[in-house]
Amino acid sequence: MEPGMLRYLQTHCHMLLADMNQVTIFPLDGEDITGLRLHGQANACQAADELLRNVVASVHTRTITLQRPGVARFLVEEQGTSILNQIQTKFEVVISLERVHWVPLHSEDIFEDAKKFTPPPSFERRSKSLTESLSESFTNTDEQTNDLNRPETGLLEEAKKLISVIRKDSHELPETATSPPGTVAAGISMDEDLYTDQLLSLSSSDNEDTLAEMEETPGITTEGESEGAVGEDPELNYVKQLSMESLQVDGVLEEDAQLSLAIQFSMENNSDPVDKEDELQKVLELSRRTAGQGRTPGTSELDQAIGLSIQDTIKAAHTAQILVYAGYDMDLIRVDIALGKKTELRQCKETIESKCLKNLSEHHRSCVDLIQRKHAVDITIQGTTATVQGFKEYVSEAVLDMNKLVNHISATVPDPDILQSVQWVWYEEQSNAIPYPPKATIYIEHAFKQKQKKIDIVFDKQPCTISFEKMEEYNIASGKSLPIARKQLSNMDIYSDVTELEDFSAISSLPEITRVNEATDEFQNVVRAFYDSIKEFHNKIRIIKVEKMVNSLLYNQYKLKKASMLQTCTQADVERTLYHGTSESGMREICLHGFDRSFCGKNATVYGKGVYFAVESALSVQDQYSPPSEEGYKYVFVVKVLTGEYTKGKHEMKTAPLKENSRIPLRYHSVVDSTDSPSIFVIFNDTQAYPEYLITCQKVYG
Repeated sequence: MEPGMLRYLQTHCHMLLADMNQVTIFPLDGEDITGLRLHGQANACQAADELLRNVVASVHTRTITLQRPGVARFLVEEQGTSILNQIQTKFEVVISLERVHWVPLHSEDIFEDAKKFTPPPSFERRSKSLTESLSESFTNTDEQTNDLNRPETGLLEEAKKLISVIRKDSHELPETATSPPGTVAAGISMDEDLYTDQLLSLSSSDNEDTLAEMEETPGITTEGESEGAVGEDPELNYVKQLSMESLQVDGVLEEDAQLSLAIQFSMENNSDPVDKEDELQKVLELSRRTAGQGRTPGTSELDQAIGLSIQDTIKAAHTAQILVYAGYDMDLIRVDIALGKKTELRQCKETIESKCLKNLSEHHRSCVDLIQRKHAVDITIQGTTATVQGFKEYVSEAVLDMNKLVNHISATVPDPDILQSVQWVWYEEQSNAIPYPPKATIYIEHAFKQKQKKIDIVFDKQPCTISFEKMEEYNIASGKSLPIARKQLSNMDIYSDVTELEDFSAISSLPEITRVNEATDEFQNVVRAFYDSIKEFHNKIRIIKVEKMVNSLLYNQYKLKKASMLQTCTQADVERTLYHGTSESGMREICLHGFDRSFCGKNATVYGKGVYFAVESALSVQDQYSPPSEEGYKYVFVVKVLTGEYTKGKHEMKTAPLKENSRIPLRYHSVVDSTDSPSIFVIFNDTQAYPEYLITCQKVYG
């Protein structure tokens, strides 16, 4: 019997059950069995049995399938449960959620958790010498062996054969069945199943008091029957069992064989007793990785299973199968309509616009999947737009995490800037520094900036790790370690990519100001960001136009400063988009010459004598910072600012202070009003800011 049917009988047929005073009725409500057990005289039990069968047959049931983003989470949580209780009371039905599956995901750090589900990237080296040496070290055995050219797979298969022979001798391999399951044993005394058409014989020893059970338990069989679902072919179960045992044995042999080979390679390649303990740790690491990831990281069955598991869980959260039990068929229809309306009314949709959504890395896509899984929402990304759909509360939670992701990606140093300022190299024996491929350099630099201690990476289809503490690359397959280094490129390398730097004529320094078309995504992105932080001035400020600034001289200076800052800055968020309000005359000066510290003091110098920028537009639109012109226009710049590493500012500061714990005299790049949650940034180098857009707006009165 379904648990919902038992609840219906107990809730809406309790008077009928109470009138059956000639028998004792025991409810069976456990994990393995659900139903009713009758105890009493045989005739009374038989009469009660027939009556209850008729009652159960008269109950109308329906499976209602709801497909909404996050519906499974909604129904099992407080708000959804309250709605279901109201519907059950109103229509006198019982609603069962036994087929609704939702398990909360408690993730405090999406970025860190996503790394667990992101397979390590694979790269091809520029140099073939290392590939050949690694291949030789992995395939060659001792010089005294007969076959010096035995491939890796041959060694692995040989090791598996040896281990299988040893296990057979020690009786460690699991025994497999030699014949399919037998038939039901004869002479078994069974009770009567009230929910099937089969009449099972009762024990003849019980003449006065007989027991009759009402039960239907999928997956539970009578004594002597093969386990599994009702109606499943026993031979099919037998084949499945043999297949699973074969896979289990083969997987164990594979893992042990790989561990044996790893130990053998370790003994051959390293004989220094000083490194034995470190080498043992590496061998154990190889065992762990090969057992978990297989021979080819990134495409292993475990990686695929994890990915499928997340996707399946996301899909399960968007579908709910509800079992409804009612006395009338019309009530089932009413419940279906009511549930559809109540869940539909609570659905909403929000969009997030950002250029960085256009080309997401594998890690960032894993972050998006985890956000969907955590909040039970549906997120679709098309171009630069992410659409979040689901129940209103869940969408609001997911949008916060998506904004964090967008800010995280935006704060990451652009890939071209990394290649211009940093180079990662590795050293082969008796050779010069060999640079990593550009894509590998970008991946390694991002991990280094995020202060990771170790990363997984694949070179030439061989799993490796890079340790930033030891500054070495370790090949898990061969057991070899290579020293690595992070090199800062020279100024000549940085200058080589800056275009039009040699042209300092008056014509080239003049800015180009073009109005941004209101129908474009660019206009919508600028306006949306402006209004998102305008707070209490949302209905008091109207945008007249948005203009884009193109000043090649200022931009090239800014770009050079950014490249220089990347060499000394240890954090990822070097650049921010901030706001700067100014007067009409100040607007003209900034358009022509950029920002100038000599104008500081007009508004305030609370945190130092520099150029001030606001995190939120609400500060910049105030009359104190952007006084209206004679026509009533206010001017606010959208500025790219190199904030770098910052500290708390003070009134007397004329430049950023020196870092306290630095061995060499390095200064902070900017100062702020609060280091915990800065709302104002102050810079003391004019080339650290580039005016990107000019917003002309005015107050709305009345």
